[in-house]
Amino acid sequence: MTDVANPRDANLPANRQVNLRLASDRLDVIDRAAAIENTSRTEFMTNTAYREAERVISEQSLLRISSDAYESLVDMLRQPAKPIPEIQDLIAIRSPWE
Repeated sequence: MTDVANPRDANLPANRQVNLRLASDRLDVIDRAAAIENTSRTEFMTNTAYREAERVISEQSLLRISSDAYESLVDMLRQPAKPIPEIQDLIAIRSPWE
């Protein structure tokens, strides 16, 4: 995705704008956290949103399992498929348009 710059690279120019409406209490918490991190509100929110976006995407993209579990999965996938009677019954039903 070319629109999202990695916030860890502070040398990249910011060329997109996002406007948010936040409740005062939420903004206060964000400002407090930014101060603890010794960063600006914008940088804190950008970095946090970016990390969360990466996490969400990786949860949909990556499957992390142990090498033993991986070998077990590969072994199962190499086995010939077993017939499932319920599926065979469904396949045998003639479609209304046939």
